[in-house]
Amino acid sequence: MNKGTLAKEEIVSIAADVIRSKGYQATSVNDILVAGDIGKGKFFHYFKTKHDLGIAVVDRYIDTWKTNMIEGILQTDSSADLRIQHMLEETIESFQDSNVRKGCPFGNLAIEMSEHDASFRKRIESFFHEWALALSETLMEAELATPKDAYEYAEHIISSIEGSILMAKVKQTSKPIENTIFHLKKTLFH
Repeated sequence: MNKGTLAKEEIVSIAADVIRSKGYQATSVNDILVAGDIGKGKFFHYFKTKHDLGIAVVDRYIDTWKTNMIEGILQTDSSADLRIQHMLEETIESFQDSNVRKGCPFGNLAIEMSEHDASFRKRIESFFHEWALALSETLMEAELATPKDAYEYAEHIISSIEGSILMAKVKQTSKPIENTIFHLKKTLFH
């Protein structure tokens, strides 16, 4: 990775942390500059606007989650039952400690930006669609859903997970996530 790409990735990483903590609209370019001790020239060399940076942050989250959740879990060679269980366990592990207070980056941005910015909404919608598609294929392979209802069932599972993350953020405890995962496992693997 060349020095320029590394500098750009560092800015995106710093911005992701600030935006996840404060929200996109409440975050200013100056907040990001201060958090990363970044000069304005360096920032504007890579990003014309805060919006451009925001899109880069969303794309980074999507790439990371696709690599970890979809490719790294749901599309591996393990048995379909184990892949689903691993996805559910990874959800619990991902939202412990400070992450439970910050919530899900996709959920946060979807709630905050979907109504105001189509480019954010479409990217997040596309990610949720890819996750639901991969999960629906795994559900069919595990014989937990038929082709007719697999996608809707996958969306139900994802909605349950995202809702529990929202509740965990509000309550400042991972207990809602743990409860939801417990009940999803009970329903799926009774």
